Amino acid sequence: MITNHPTVRWPAPAKVNRFLHIVGRREDGYHLLESVFQLIDWHDWLSFRVRPEPDIRLSCNLPALSHQDNLAYRAAALLKRETQCPLGVDIHLEKHIPMGAGLGGGSSDAATVLVALNHLWQLNLSSSQLAGMALQLGADVPFFIHGHNAYVTGIGEHIEPIDIDLPTLLLVTPNVHVSTQSVFQHPNLNRDSQRLGKNALPTPLGEFGRNDCEPLVRTLYPGIDAIFQILEEFCHPRLTGTGATVYAMFDNPMKARKIAPRCSTTWKVRVVDTLPHSPLLEMLGNGH
Repeated sequence: MITNHPTVRWPAPAKVNRFLHIVGRREDGYHLLESVFQLIDWHDWLSFRVRPEPDIRLSCNLPALSHQDNLAYRAAALLKRETQCPLGVDIHLEKHIPMGAGLGGGSSDAATVLVALNHLWQLNLSSSQLAGMALQLGADVPFFIHGHNAYVTGIGEHIEPIDIDLPTLLLVTPNVHVSTQSVFQHPNLNRDSQRLGKNALPTPLGEFGRNDCEPLVRTLYPGIDAIFQILEEFCHPRLTGTGATVYAMFDNPMKARKIAPRCSTTWKVRVVDTLPHSPLLEMLGNGH
């Protein structure tokens, strides 16, 4: 039985798509993908304090996000409903990952809520059980629950761990919010890439592949195209997800930091490491 209720702080890491191929479309309109998701060392943080009362309360450093439609709140409510847990929780979200940027911040927040509350509420659900539940919140959420870089197919629900190279990334995010729905519904989106299969991927992965959303997004959003035009003079930039973040890979952080000052001061620019696994696993004591 839980007898005390300390506040515990948990990370929610971002991700990038090393490539994103769209290989088809289902009858229900969902797109079939082939991608590699890689975790990066940029996090939101969530603090939890278990309550004996059944209420779920969410606060955020960005007050506009402190509402029941937030994926973090929805994840807590889903877990409580599915398990009939009598406990409640105070959640504080420290939001650092840009929204609408293709970095998976909202999905990662939801995954961290599920993993953390499964532990703090002592529910003892398996990762597979949590991941199955998480699909109700979004196709990316199970990836963050499993916590390993992954080869991803289907609509994002088929996840296979993969060992890949760990480059330094230069991330550039303009003040642009990309509508993922608009991109995937656009008639000019390429939807017929050939599926290659995990065994066809090179080792190291390096600059393999492309993002099938990139040509369309560059056309629809001149602010994103401007980033490509700057970075293409120095490196090989690519889009993550449907954007708005553009990134480039380097074999050491000094190269990335030399290029960063070339970017507009109106863009968010960050140099980050990639991760072999999620810090969530370390919180649970099984990161190796």
